[in-house]
Amino acid sequence: MLHDLGLTPEFRSTQRFEVAGADAADAFLKDQGVAPERREVVWDAIALHTSIEIASRKRPEIALVHIGAGVDVLGIGLDALPPTLVAETIEALPRHDFKNTFLSTLVETLAKAPQSATMTWLSEIASEHVPSCRLPSFVSLMKNTPFQE
Repeated sequence: MLHDLGLTPEFRSTQRFEVAGADAADAFLKDQGVAPERREVVWDAIALHTSIEIASRKRPEIALVHIGAGVDVLGIGLDALPPTLVAETIEALPRHDFKNTFLSTLVETLAKAPQSATMTWLSEIASEHVPSCRLPSFVSLMKNTPFQE
């Protein structure tokens, strides 16, 4: 439930939205008296929820947030769910133009801190939708290291 807090105006920062959201959730749970060990699981689940092939190998709670986000945003694995359950869920919780709204939210977030998208899945969105955003590629960063070769 807390995994996208970093996309809200209240918690946006110069960090990746996943990390900003994980920090916000951790602070909230700490105020609620949740034990550090449980907060660590929540932090990892939120910070890693967009990390393909990493989150799915972690403990079940972390994998579940990752898998749930993949189904919700990209439809990954949707065909494995019972069609009746999917239909009932969408009827109870309509998507309300989710695709466009979510993209707009990502662009707003990246406009505040485009550098946070460097070398992430968000770099494409930042480069295409945030005016005058030019993020360095991994290759350009690597080739411009200060090492003598």
